[in-house]
Amino acid sequence: PVVSPVYIPFWFAAHETVHTLERGPAFISRIRTGDKVFGYNSQKRAFEYSTVVAVPHEFNDEHHLFSEFTTRNTTHSIRMSPNHLIVSCNKNKENMLKLASEIKINDCVKTVHGNEYITSHELVVGKGAYTIVTEADYLVVNDFVVSPFAISHRVGDAYYSIHRWLYRHFGKSVVASSVMEKLNTLVADGTIAVTKNVVRTFA
Repeated sequence: PVVSPVYIPFWFAAHETVHTLERGPAFISRIRTGDKVFGYNSQKRAFEYSTVVAVPHEFNDEHHLFSEFTTRNTTHSIRMSPNHLIVSCNKNKENMLKLASEIKINDCVKTVHGNEYITSHELVVGKGAYTIVTEADYLVVNDFVVSPFAISHRVGDAYYSIHRWLYRHFGKSVVASSVMEKLNTLVADGTIAVTKNVVRTFA
């Protein structure tokens, strides 16, 4: 189907894959609060399995436009919203965050296999829009190291630090409660609505 740019989402396509401790590879759309998912902890500078503390959306299967990348040394690709943040590496091999829309051919990105170089980048149509937030501050999706968030990692990470604290002190029963899930959905929807209005204002 033809999709208007208005329908650019804020997350990953539904069938992008993460690795769970209990079930192995799983679509990101199938992940629930309390699952243990492989990611990257920037404070420890290490990959690890950590608990999902929030799933900031409800089930959805609408069609959206995604940035799709492939890299030189792997058959993996990833579909993420153009405004999502991916961990890239500069000329000194230092890690930094870039919007997916800013990634160019031959740019360096961080993966579980080390630094890789982009060989293709195009806009494609995908179905569903999903993300998850874990105790670790970065996700590994299709082997790429990525932020759970679009636009601003710092703002999203600060908000969900509350969920991480609640999980550490009170466990899954609080962060997976229907009240918390509804709050996460409202915050996510509100953020998207505000951002779209700002984009329209300055377009």
